[in-house]
Amino acid sequence: MIVAALLPLLLHSLNFVLPLRLMLLGKAKWKAHTPWFFSLGVFFMLTWANPCYHILAGTKKFYGANTAIWMPSVMWIYFWVIGVYNLVYWFFAQANLRFQPFVIPAKWVGINKLVASIRSNPLFLKAWLIIPPYLCLLAQWHDMEQTGVSMLDLYNPFFKDTAYTVWLYEPINPWFQSLGDCLMLWVVAAFVFKTPIWHRVLIVYLAYTLFFLEAWRYRTILTTLGILINYLWTLPNKQLSRGVLLTLLFGYLVLFSTNNRWQIAHREFADITFNPIGIGVQNALVNQTNNCQPDAALLGYLKEGKTEHDWGKSSFLYSIYRFVPAKFFKGGDKGTPPLIHDHKRSINKTGEVTEIGAHTNIMEYWYGFGTLGAIVIMAFWAGVLAKVHLNVNNLQSRLLVISILMLIFQVITRGYSPQHLELAFFLSLPLSGIWLLNPRSELKSIT
Repeated sequence: MIVAALLPLLLHSLNFVLPLRLMLLGKAKWKAHTPWFFSLGVFFMLTWANPCYHILAGTKKFYGANTAIWMPSVMWIYFWVIGVYNLVYWFFAQANLRFQPFVIPAKWVGINKLVASIRSNPLFLKAWLIIPPYLCLLAQWHDMEQTGVSMLDLYNPFFKDTAYTVWLYEPINPWFQSLGDCLMLWVVAAFVFKTPIWHRVLIVYLAYTLFFLEAWRYRTILTTLGILINYLWTLPNKQLSRGVLLTLLFGYLVLFSTNNRWQIAHREFADITFNPIGIGVQNALVNQTNNCQPDAALLGYLKEGKTEHDWGKSSFLYSIYRFVPAKFFKGGDKGTPPLIHDHKRSINKTGEVTEIGAHTNIMEYWYGFGTLGAIVIMAFWAGVLAKVHLNVNNLQSRLLVISILMLIFQVITRGYSPQHLELAFFLSLPLSGIWLLNPRSELKSIT
């Protein structure tokens, strides 16, 4: 495996070395191309660093799948797809295309006057930033109360969830639970717009407690990511050391939340591990970025003739199903997407392993449309990202870029488009109000 994977591994490294060189030479400033550099950082961990570890370590299997023989093929797919992604992005970025925000047509005079009057009063923006987050919490609390979870117990640090009623609870209304995605961005917005300190402290406590106890790790990670990126953008360019420290801090928080979420959820505080050595950094980092082995298992499952490309059924058809109530389906069952079914079968032929590992978005596109299809879809996303050139010194533009980064992180690390579409929808709700209430030409907070 080492010999066969060495060439694509070395070639794939150019997909990260060349953009880094552009940044160091000053031809690609990181603030102007943040989404691109950020996506490459995530791709580096998942499609180069982690595969490199498994290749050099001689890892043969991932549960029931023999991934070693298919790892070289996966590396070639990564190389071609991300290589074209970089070329298309740089082509459109050099074309100097710009993102054009929606502007209300002048003929809608009445609406323009109404918007102007609302924007002139900062209380509307302040209300939008402070009130809706608590409504999101109330909706989720109400849903959890219906499942037998007491809110007094939820925020009681001495309560132990021995009945496992909170841990990965099944919601009565999934839409109420999904409001947690809105809550993520509202927490970040509180720091971007510098809402009153009492609000920031309270919403962080209420939201993070809920995220930890629900075991929604990605919400904890994405919210923390947004807060740290906002702070990073406030630093002068010369303070690179702080940026490095923040990156290390974020990595530590990811490992901490991953390894201690059970202990926190069940109030086993004595068992919480703070020492990064005790957490087991190497094993935890390898496990949390291990998308290449599930990718190799799925590729092998298809190459062995046990399944076939689903031609976008999982990515597109089930994205539509995601927003259709289950009552409109026979027996209230929407069925299992082919990608999810084959993922389970590829790593364990008998299917008893159910929730292990995740695919990159590259493999999701490859499973749907093959290598050429994955290249075309990634080229499309590269063209979209190249048009997003927003001034991060403008607060709502900064929040938009942060929401894009949060979405990029989830898209790359969890290759399943229906979830991405739902996340994008709920992130857009806080953004739409902020974009309306805070004029794009002004840099202002609400303090």
